[in-house]
Amino acid sequence: MCDFYGLERYGGAAALLPGELRSRAMELCPAERAQAEELRLRAGRKLSVVLPEGERELGGDALTRRELDAVLEVATGASAHTARDGVCSGYVTAAGGYRIGLCGTVAMRNGAVAGFRFLSSVAVRVSRQIIGAADGI
Repeated sequence: MCDFYGLERYGGAAALLPGELRSRAMELCPAERAQAEELRLRAGRKLSVVLPEGERELGGDALTRRELDAVLEVATGASAHTARDGVCSGYVTAAGGYRIGLCGTVAMRNGAVAGFRFLSSVAVRVSRQIIGAADGI
């Protein structure tokens, strides 16, 4: 039985990637897409996916900083400045509730993070509902 909700959530997360990377992410079989937890992009390394059994590279060339910047651009609707507070906290939330974790070299102003100079990695989390997760509370 296939988890159609998981497939839909994965498709939404993959849609935040630039074209070639999106295509590579969608090459996973449906069962793996339904269980995927995160897409990881690191400068100088290949695109990878986190599955319940661990992380796996998806092939292709090593990623560039430009590709990481493109993910942030898509996630913020080409308005990274409007998402400044989130960016300075190390993450942004894209439409649909997808959380994108950011890591890299930051610019500091008055002892606080003012923004990113260079992104070195981006993690796109595949958000999903977990029925019963709070039942014990």
